[in-house]
Amino acid sequence: MKHKKIIFFVGKLLFPSKKIPAFICFFWINSQILFGQNLKNDTISQLQTIEITGEKWEKYALASKKQSIDSIYLAQNPTQNVGDWLMHNTPAYIKQYGNGMLGSISLRGTGASHTAVIWNGIPINSLTLGEADFGNIPLNNTQKITLHYGGASAWQGSEAIGGAVSIDQNPLWNHQKNITLRQTFGSFGQSFSQIQSNISLKKWEFQNTFSRNFIQNNFPFYNKTQQNSPLETQQNASWFQNSFTQDIYFKPNKSTLFALKSWGQMRNLHIQPTMSANQDQSTWATQKDNNLRVMLDFQKHFANWSIFVKQAYLYDYLLFNEQQTTATHRFVSQLKAEKNIKNITFQFGANNTLIRTNVDAYNAQIWENRIDFFAYFLYDISKKYQISINIRQNIINQNFTPITPNFSQQYFFIKKENQIFSLKNTFSRNYKVPTLNDRYWAGSQNPNLRPENAWSGEVGAFFYQSFPKILFTLEATHYQMYVQDWILWQPQGSIWQPQNRRNVEVKGAEFSFKIQKNMQNAKNKDLDFAISCQYAFTQSLNRENVESTVYYLDKKQLPYTPQHRWNLYFWIKYKNVFTNISYQHTGERFETLDNVNTLLGRLEGFQTMNWNIGKNFFWKNSLEFSLDFQIKNALNENYQNYLFRAMPLRHYAISFANPIILKILFQTLAVFDL
Repeated sequence: MKHKKIIFFVGKLLFPSKKIPAFICFFWINSQILFGQNLKNDTISQLQTIEITGEKWEKYALASKKQSIDSIYLAQNPTQNVGDWLMHNTPAYIKQYGNGMLGSISLRGTGASHTAVIWNGIPINSLTLGEADFGNIPLNNTQKITLHYGGASAWQGSEAIGGAVSIDQNPLWNHQKNITLRQTFGSFGQSFSQIQSNISLKKWEFQNTFSRNFIQNNFPFYNKTQQNSPLETQQNASWFQNSFTQDIYFKPNKSTLFALKSWGQMRNLHIQPTMSANQDQSTWATQKDNNLRVMLDFQKHFANWSIFVKQAYLYDYLLFNEQQTTATHRFVSQLKAEKNIKNITFQFGANNTLIRTNVDAYNAQIWENRIDFFAYFLYDISKKYQISINIRQNIINQNFTPITPNFSQQYFFIKKENQIFSLKNTFSRNYKVPTLNDRYWAGSQNPNLRPENAWSGEVGAFFYQSFPKILFTLEATHYQMYVQDWILWQPQGSIWQPQNRRNVEVKGAEFSFKIQKNMQNAKNKDLDFAISCQYAFTQSLNRENVESTVYYLDKKQLPYTPQHRWNLYFWIKYKNVFTNISYQHTGERFETLDNVNTLLGRLEGFQTMNWNIGKNFFWKNSLEFSLDFQIKNALNENYQNYLFRAMPLRHYAISFANPIILKILFQTLAVFDL
């Protein structure tokens, strides 16, 4: 009964007005009581956080660095996944297990499970592994992607020690009605088809996307595990993915919005073998993934405050080798309220996640209830100085955990319409809960695991200048982080078991600049261009006690964490012709923690470049047809992202798109004032 009293108290805080519809409170209570009678009395030893997030939290993270995907890049690279964008356009490192295979992230020297992935305010990291497969998140289904750098547990919950990647869909309300057909053919049997529609009416908007992506993946590679590195054809690496999104928005008036958002996909994957096992069929494996995400969203805005309500269901299914099943269900309810009082803005709310599993590797079905309460505070002390204080309290199966705070501040030395210069810094405490696999894997579970605990801080400078012909942006950031009780799976006799084994000290710096044409003042509207460059230095060091038997591993760079990463992106358009180049360089990485400089212990740095060129065809000032040609790995680099996992040499693709403007049908709909 205690948790029901807490729910009632929070509901009264969030919705003191009797004018708020009763169904909002029902959404929250629903996931508490619908399955509550089946909850086991599981106890979790020393757990100290959960994976929960809020919405529209960016303004409270005023000192944290963030980077959004370029709309031009998004439009011209529909066959890529989110991992491809992160690898070629951000300092984040994506460890790829082959072409189109699993893509795990290392952001600011942290592990793959230390970056939260958020879909429209709801975390979607794997509950069993704690991480997200960025090779299984297609770009073509997304509208906005943002990379948030640095610890974000106060806003995003458990997995956000290194940062977060948010994927958002929003209504356009552009009163356009169109359908776009896109087709791509590429090397190694690739075929990509997509149909995308947007119907924006007075009160309603419908956004729909369906795509199918297939590749045989039989590319040639030099097998470095064989004598003289013979040229072979990659085996057992084909895959296909069907994916759809459907978003429906209803705006009865200017202050109210209802939304139904859904995202589903199915992927059949032949897991690419290592070079040494390329011809050994006994080692080949397959994997099937099914994912479904559905959300109801309600927003109501008043004179100086707003409310936000969400109810979501997430289903993730994985079948390995047609034998081993991993399935999880999540029922998420979220309530928030935001208030503005002069120069103060604050948001507070609560989140409930009910989890049910069906995992063959566990001894029993697992039920788990996760609740958290959060409050964000933003104070504009003056026109040039802002501070933000944020706090989050987490609960797992009625066990309270320590609070995760964040403090940020920003001071503007110059704040003009055409020029901005500011300094900012932030300090935060961040956590990561042991995954379900860590706690429940039969024969290996460790109930005594402690959460991973991190303290982080950063300081940054931002400069923006608007010249008559160009816009210039420059940003520099220095950060430090200390992570305690990093969880590793290690052999314990004849079995592997997770242990709080590692302490890690992270230091780094990031620099970026962007130059683009100022189209607002440009006399020549036919020419447009943009160029951006980023560099990251990352020192992620293992720390050992001087009395430790493995003290020789002290101050060694973590495996698959490059110290140096930089990338360059250039785009130019003249009239109807456009071209863009994306280039990235990744420094050397080590396979093992001892940083041994051998064939099996060190991977050389590599560079890749992709080049697109295309043309838009118009008729009566309307876009009728778009055609572009792509060269991937244009430098023909022979490289390994992950040890002995082959990557394709230079390859090609050609794409065309045809927007269809619908008029008669929507003129009919307009008669009904939709």
